[in-house]
Amino acid sequence: MTWSSRRRERQSYYIGVSKVNSQFDYDYQPGIQDPLSTIESGLSKNDVVEVKAGDMVYDSSARAVKLEKGVKVFDADGNEVEYDGASPLKMKQLTRPTSSRTSPGAMAPKAPQRI
Repeated sequence: MTWSSRRRERQSYYIGVSKVNSQFDYDYQPGIQDPLSTIESGLSKNDVVEVKAGDMVYDSSARAVKLEKGVKVFDADGNEVEYDGASPLKMKQLTRPTSSRTSPGAMAPKAPQRI
């Protein structure tokens, strides 16, 4: 079996299990999740949470770091602030509810998943 025939076989399998990806467009294409969990669709939430020293956060350079004195982050209002190391800080946290299929077509809600 050649490489190209294996590829055709794999693609025909994916068509049968509804995992078809177009190779003509580089835009995002959802595989299993339909509809997408967006804030606009109500399937994700952008909550305000209080963080303290030692919590893992994303700094203003989009790196995951422990929150400590001198770390620059974006607060809940979108302002870049330097953490003073002592006071609590309010930041945004993106979450989406997780769900699992219990019967065909039925979704059972579970606890929110942090993103």
